[in-house]
Amino acid sequence: MENQLRRDTYNGWIGGVCAGLAKHLNIDVVLLRIIFAFFVLFWLYIIIWIIVPAER
Repeated sequence: MENQLRRDTYNGWIGGVCAGLAKHLNIDVVLLRIIFAFFVLFWLYIIIWIIVPAER
């Protein structure tokens, strides 16, 4: 297998997950990091929205 999914520890920031996934998908790593950050913040917002009670 030529294009096997692996973490890229040389070009990665924290664990190389986004860099490895970007290399596997053949896309820019910055674009993948932006998409990943957007979805993490989106899910965090949804979780906080559910947990924090509404003002009455």
